[in-house]
Amino acid sequence: MKYNDIADITRLLSQIGWAERNAGNFSMQITQELCSILRRDFQQVNELSDFENDLKDLVSLDNSLIELNLFISISGCRFREIYKNPSQYTGILSINFIKKNILWYHMEKDAMPSSEWRSHLRLHLEMIRLNSRNLCILHTHPTELIALSHKLAHLNEDEINNILWNMMPEVKYFIPKGIGLVPLQVPGSDELAKASKEKIRFYDIILWQKHGCLAMGKDLWDSFESIEIINKAAKIYLLAH
Repeated sequence: MKYNDIADITRLLSQIGWAERNAGNFSMQITQELCSILRRDFQQVNELSDFENDLKDLVSLDNSLIELNLFISISGCRFREIYKNPSQYTGILSINFIKKNILWYHMEKDAMPSSEWRSHLRLHLEMIRLNSRNLCILHTHPTELIALSHKLAHLNEDEINNILWNMMPEVKYFIPKGIGLVPLQVPGSDELAKASKEKIRFYDIILWQKHGCLAMGKDLWDSFESIEIINKAAKIYLLAH
């Protein structure tokens, strides 16, 4: 995890129009060692929620996982602001499955993690369960993919993926699994988190209908480039049809 990468990607997403207002968020798994180092930047700490009531259905992978540390963007921040000072607009979620608590480390007094942190947490846990190489999740609002979810709402996953694969050779090569589709859900809801969790068993990219896109990758650049390719395919389709 490098602050320079976060700055470069959030600036780019803002410039190309995929992060209007406070749209978009990201998270990545970090080691305990890196977590200890980064915590020095975040002087504020509080317990985020009641684990038992709020996340009672989460299990610690047959008790093999003791703690998970997620570096995540804060709620309400603008990507056009993040790149100027990444540490100010990020924090660490530290989930302890033995103590059953969630600690939130951050810089700003009233900052909270992304409103979609539950989706991020569930997806990271599922990636760990699947022994996935992916460590990062990027959510953004790519214009053409959202438009495609309106235009082709009557089609299923296989049909949409066949369309995208046929737009240019790179799509099939770099996105061989295609994309998973999640019907319209309330942003930040547990229903959206659970629906997304089911999809990453088969896909590394998820299109939330009429909302945006999630990409799982080994790092932030990997996640961004996957969305970049699949959105280019969507743009070509919309221009050609």
